[in-house]
Amino acid sequence: CRGDEEFALAQLNLRRSNDEWGKIEAELCVLRSKVSNRLHEWKSEKWLPIQYEGHERSDLDSWRTDRVVPFNKFLCWVNYGGGGILFCEVFKQKPNIFYLRLPIIAPRLHQCSLRFQEASRAVGVTKGSMGCDELRLVDVVSKDGNINDPLGYGDN
Repeated sequence: CRGDEEFALAQLNLRRSNDEWGKIEAELCVLRSKVSNRLHEWKSEKWLPIQYEGHERSDLDSWRTDRVVPFNKFLCWVNYGGGGILFCEVFKQKPNIFYLRLPIIAPRLHQCSLRFQEASRAVGVTKGSMGCDELRLVDVVSKDGNINDPLGYGDN
């Protein structure tokens, strides 16, 4: 939402480009709506470049979106398994998409169910010490490194 009058719905799809480097690109489809005049507009941006460092490319190869979090003027697509966030200002006329690797010690791409990852990792918005919104990551890891089932059936 942007104020009480405007909101957006967005869908993000990734693909590998056809150039020789095979960069990862995004298709962004956004529905913008103004409450006051009931104006609804779909806009599709085909294959936008994603801003990421070269060593982060492999993070995006097996991207899946586990959660979408609104943060200030951004929508954030979160991948708990790979440990990253894609940021985009969906109200911007020419949106940019940025990747941020999360500080996760041991990414779990395919070892755990999504239910477990959502129980042990979370990204959310909180009020910071200066009163500003902050995006926070909570990553619960057992001391011995073993994975325990979220319902308590694993080894202790």
